[in-house]
Amino acid sequence: MKTRVLLDTNFLMMPYKDHVDIFQEIGRLMASDQEYEIAVPASVKRELETLAVKDRGENKVAAKLGLQLLEQKNVPVIESPPDVRADDDILRLAEDDRQIVVCTNDKLLKTELRKKGVSVMTMRSKSHLAYV
Repeated sequence: MKTRVLLDTNFLMMPYKDHVDIFQEIGRLMASDQEYEIAVPASVKRELETLAVKDRGENKVAAKLGLQLLEQKNVPVIESPPDVRADDDILRLAEDDRQIVVCTNDKLLKTELRKKGVSVMTMRSKSHLAYV
């Protein structure tokens, strides 16, 4: 069974902000015999689109790069209700799927996911990813 690796908004902004290849790092952390698929909730994509238009400076550029990476890597977008917050959407998806890993740096989201027994990948030392 394939493991679904969900990316959140701040994770998709890391390639610009922290110069980390998140796709390579995810591949490094996943077991060599483990099949996985990287995906993103529609709520996260909408959040990136909003930041790419309405924000300024580094966040705007990082959001645009995140959107480009989703397209370049052909990352599947998981449908979600139009008015749901990205963190709530990720929590909902994690509850529905036990074969899931969530990639986030959001402290509150990490705490909620860990309470539910969900595997979480996060940035360590601004240079690499690790499980928490």
